[in-house]
Amino acid sequence: MGLIMKLWAIISILAITVSCNRFDNKFEPYQENNHYQDRLNDFTLQLEFSFQKQDVNSIMEYYSDEYLNDGKDKEAVADYFEKIVLNYPDSFFVSIESTDYSNLSFTYSILAFGTDNKQDITTVLDTTIVEYTSSQENNYLFIGNQQDAIESPERRVLVELFTALWCPNCPYVEAALHSLKQQYRDNFYYIEYHRMDKYDFGNEDIASYYNVSSLPVGIIQGSTRITGGSEANSYVEYNYGISEYFGKEANFHLDSFEYSISENVVSFSLDVKTNVEVGDNVKLKYALLEKESSTKNAAGETVRNIVVNHKYTSLLEDMFSPNQALNGERVANLNLEITVPDILINNPALILWIQNIDYPYDEETCIVYNVQEFELLVDK
Repeated sequence: MGLIMKLWAIISILAITVSCNRFDNKFEPYQENNHYQDRLNDFTLQLEFSFQKQDVNSIMEYYSDEYLNDGKDKEAVADYFEKIVLNYPDSFFVSIESTDYSNLSFTYSILAFGTDNKQDITTVLDTTIVEYTSSQENNYLFIGNQQDAIESPERRVLVELFTALWCPNCPYVEAALHSLKQQYRDNFYYIEYHRMDKYDFGNEDIASYYNVSSLPVGIIQGSTRITGGSEANSYVEYNYGISEYFGKEANFHLDSFEYSISENVVSFSLDVKTNVEVGDNVKLKYALLEKESSTKNAAGETVRNIVVNHKYTSLLEDMFSPNQALNGERVANLNLEITVPDILINNPALILWIQNIDYPYDEETCIVYNVQEFELLVDK
């Protein structure tokens, strides 16, 4: 074979080899970043050592000065670690739970162990943290998600009013609540359970639960009771009672509400979100309302927010799964329905609230955690 032919053969072989390597590399599995993994392993060992010697200053070299993770800066992280050392001084274990090399993020857990009666070893701290890093200064520094803390909305306040069209003192309370609704808008809602009139669609179970034997009676947030009504006092009494519940954190939130109406059934779905443990007696209660009726009360005034049907469903801890958000919330997806009674409803709405329901009723524990109302649009 001549020299030219030999060179051509060599070039052809090299071309085939390079070509094959190029296509093979395209389908190679993603390789771990060993340098990044080593950095994380060093961090876990250093954090354990910092806890043991009760000095967290050395661990802070892993954190950028611009660190921000759900509102926590570098100083806040140091304070958090200091509290762990102070409150759980026995033994610690830090481990990497998962790593996302493409986003340079990882999840790690901190376990602290203590002893029960100086015999049995028990877990006294079990916390999981999602962390984010950036390649800086020839190394990986922790920068957090660079997001401020998600503020928890304040819980909205609900008044359940027991009333009737024939009741002479009920209009004073109804007028007061209507004025307060205009004043506080979406921070406050009220509904009317009618008794022994044409809008009584089976409200005795609610009246019996709250031990209501006279009219009018208002239950604020499932807890505070106001009996009677007068032109001079009702607005002041309810305004004071409602304001006592403003500013409290809402432990539950309602989101992603969707609905459909078919004949006499309202079907709806929603997400219930929480970052607290769900107790055994937590219920999602919901009621179909006539927002504004053409019927007048005993004072000749418009009747509003009339409950025409009501139901509830239990919320259980195992219904909730971790949310994709980074604020520690868990979410339960619910699909529910409620029937429409055989009456003409001109302005329908659905109101939902989350309440602890103990038997028998206890004003100290049967608190309403949050409430929200949704207007229903229907073809007229």
